[in-house]
Amino acid sequence: IMDFLRLHLEHSGYSVKGFQLPEAALEYIGNYPPSAIIVDIMFPGDDAGGIQLTKNIREISNENTPILFLSAREDFSIRMQAVKAGGNALVSKPVDIPRLLDRLQELTHDHAEHDKRILMIMPESELRTRYSGLLTHEGISVHFVDKPQETVAELVEYQPNLVVISEEMNHYDGILIARMIY
Repeated sequence: IMDFLRLHLEHSGYSVKGFQLPEAALEYIGNYPPSAIIVDIMFPGDDAGGIQLTKNIREISNENTPILFLSAREDFSIRMQAVKAGGNALVSKPVDIPRLLDRLQELTHDHAEHDKRILMIMPESELRTRYSGLLTHEGISVHFVDKPQETVAELVEYQPNLVVISEEMNHYDGILIARMIY
């Protein structure tokens, strides 16, 4: 997987250094801080070795260095562990290369770009279309969720600065969604 990812990342203009041993990765990161880090959650013999590695990375590296997790596990608990460990995003395996590249590009953009993220939880409507056009025109990144049950995963993945919730969401109460988020 590492060779496959390296090929695609280098083809997209990234300089890549890969490690199979956590100790070697930590030593390198301590000496040569990267602009982004991709960590596989599962290590041979350890289903969540990447979580501990990320905690160790956060102890020695710049707090702002984005960390993107790869995981074959889709469950909510692993996503929460990844966030608590200091991860910024999670891409599921098998890896969708365009999605990985998009997430990596988003994570490595200037910090000012990250201050303009809005997650809007609302059904498809004319109002939603107007909001999207207006806010995107102003340079704000807008992401829409129309299925309330996907809200928590999208919050973890997108990490917005602002969440806007429609009062009525196809049989869901916007206030209940806000309570769930809180």
